[in-house]
Amino acid sequence: MLTRIGPFLFAVSLLFFSGSAAYVAQQHWFKPVLVCQQTEADLGIITVGDPSNCHFQVRNEGRQPLRIRDVKPTCGACIQVVRWPQSPIAPGEADEIELELLTVPLRGPVVKTVSITSNDPSQSPAILKVRAVVVARLPESEVETDESPRPLVAIRQAAQEFDADSSAANDSP
Repeated sequence: MLTRIGPFLFAVSLLFFSGSAAYVAQQHWFKPVLVCQQTEADLGIITVGDPSNCHFQVRNEGRQPLRIRDVKPTCGACIQVVRWPQSPIAPGEADEIELELLTVPLRGPVVKTVSITSNDPSQSPAILKVRAVVVARLPESEVETDESPRPLVAIRQAAQEFDADSSAANDSP
């Protein structure tokens, strides 16, 4: 009787462990994978009140549909989410997130972040950054001419300081 039960127990345990292995493989190998082609947008020097939109491409390089649950700026007064994918992104497909930097309350160098919450367990939340140097609109009497390049020089100096500060911040541990 024991010789008949041995192969049966072996077969049952093999089925149990192979089912568990398949479940683990499904959980770890067959998941959505969020990939952002670009995680930073540099809008350069922009004038207060000018439109300043940027686009980020998000791609699903996984094997399950990618669901973007939320796209949330850290500062809702300065950056606005114009559009983000509401429907799932199929494996191998891409979609776009559009952001608008609201320049009215800002002056000088600006770095704003946005977090993307998705069903990708390894990338949630993913972080996007928007950089710019926001300058005041000049009165018509101060618009740069060949004789008076002062306003443009000040703008370029602010942009160089911003780039130097950004580089220093990225170099520190």
